[in-house]
Amino acid sequence: MYQLNLQLQRINDKMENWPPTGGVDSSATKPAIDLDDERQVTKQCLQICEDAKLYLESLACRDSPLLDQPALGSSAILQQSRQTRLWELEEQGMAPQICIVGAGISGLQCADALIRSGFRVTVFEGRDRIGGRVHQEQLCGHWLDMGANWIHGITRNPITKFASATGTKLVLHEPESIVYDANGYKLPRNVVDKCEELIEDAMEGAEEYSKQYSDTINAKTSVMDFIMQEIQSACLDDESRVICEQMAHMHNDEFADPIASQSLKHLYLQDGADGAEAFVASTHKRIVQMIAQLATNAGAIQLNHRVTTICSTFRESGQREVVVTTASGKTQSFDEVVVTCPLGWLKHNKTIFSPSLPAPMAEAIDNIGYGALEKVFVKFPAAFWERKGAQPASRGGAVRGRKKSRDGYSFWHFLCPEYHPLTKKIGPWTQMVFSLSGLPGDDAHPTLLFYLSPPCSRSFIPTLKNVTPHTATYDELLRAFAEPFYSRLPNYDARQVNCHPVAFLATQWQNDAMAGYGSYSNVRVTQVDAKADFDLIRSGGGQGESGNNLIGCDRGVWFAGEHTTPPFGIGTTTGAWASGNRAARDIIEAYRVKQGSRAL
Repeated sequence: MYQLNLQLQRINDKMENWPPTGGVDSSATKPAIDLDDERQVTKQCLQICEDAKLYLESLACRDSPLLDQPALGSSAILQQSRQTRLWELEEQGMAPQICIVGAGISGLQCADALIRSGFRVTVFEGRDRIGGRVHQEQLCGHWLDMGANWIHGITRNPITKFASATGTKLVLHEPESIVYDANGYKLPRNVVDKCEELIEDAMEGAEEYSKQYSDTINAKTSVMDFIMQEIQSACLDDESRVICEQMAHMHNDEFADPIASQSLKHLYLQDGADGAEAFVASTHKRIVQMIAQLATNAGAIQLNHRVTTICSTFRESGQREVVVTTASGKTQSFDEVVVTCPLGWLKHNKTIFSPSLPAPMAEAIDNIGYGALEKVFVKFPAAFWERKGAQPASRGGAVRGRKKSRDGYSFWHFLCPEYHPLTKKIGPWTQMVFSLSGLPGDDAHPTLLFYLSPPCSRSFIPTLKNVTPHTATYDELLRAFAEPFYSRLPNYDARQVNCHPVAFLATQWQNDAMAGYGSYSNVRVTQVDAKADFDLIRSGGGQGESGNNLIGCDRGVWFAGEHTTPPFGIGTTTGAWASGNRAARDIIEAYRVKQGSRAL
């Protein structure tokens, strides 16, 4: 049935019984507001106009048999529902209460934007810390980013601004590296330059081709298919052709999955922000703290609160609350809920929503890929691989380039290492090693960072599950993995103490249920319409009765996270931040409040 809000019902009752018995009492008609307060007068006038409009609509439709159809008039009622709720709360000196599930970058930014606009915010975080997949741990006194390391495109990037504001040092990406062949021998510089240029041109060509011809590209065509075609058409000798094919796998790290599994048709959706890439030398620690500062100061973040159910109702039913239950059994009602959990978590926890997610949205969650990029850190007494007397990058400035010597580079790539035990098991793969000893100032330390992507990461990291870090068993597993690589670096001598690791640490996102057993989203060749899939998640299932977000506008459940940002920002901190800001803006607009105004 067509249901009037509480304020309209009061007006309706008065109009039907007008005039009152015994005549008009003028004192009863006087508005209970301060006529000298311009804000109160304006708000009361707007409320009267809106209520009168709905009242007239109800009179016109009161005898219509169409009233039994719940869709009729739903848009007006659902929009008015939030306005009515806002007015009711304002009369009590309160504001709408929003629950944010997850205290990662997207959840923290969403909380920040909502608090600045006057909303009451509660952030439920299942872990005992904030940051989500943007997390830091210490190894021998130095902080390490266990998750995001890079800012992908520093031009007009909010994360770059946070880095500058917090004194976080960034180092521009310089891709020149030493490359080792399948037998562990260093390749000549001219061969490396020729093959790297071909592969990079092929990747850029694939991105441009995807942008221009996405509509006509077969959904089963992979990025690797395109690159192989470019390699075959180039004038190369047999040795260079093999090297190029092996170098193509270096891009597995970018997607957190083999490029043979990545869609050429939808590659454009994985494009990043403009500008150069930068390594976050000081880690994201201060950046996360700054984004979280307002929510932390407001006491909004509740750690160790794992959400188990989110129960919502259609706003037209008269119910205007979303009920959230945590693992401890705690139940709390909110006006709106924003779910910022990782895509992998959604894949494994779709059943927490009651009623169920719209079928197309649930299918979209299953369709989108979820990668498995991991890291292994190996700490040494000293950076034996550096040329004697080489100086680290100088201090000062927010963004700087890396200082390289003739005898040592920041990167090493090992192509299809036949000498490694894993190769026989998993087939072609490459291993990238990044030196942290060349970072600027106090951020430099003699540690090697190994990036592991599938198929390597999916084979090796599960072996660490349930193994206690820093035990003899743990260290031996990581040593056996890393030694075939670091033993081939410049100046290595097994007789020297500086060439023997003193500590190991590895990420285990694939073994982490709250991370969704993976790292970040990507677009697989199995997706027929990836753009539609991302749109469905971002819009909560598509078009609703009252707006462009089905279960957001209609039920009060909204979604954010890096998996909701395409066509730009997928798998990045920038995308996560932007999605949280967007979700907050959607809620702010639903209540017709000016963003950042603290108007409530």
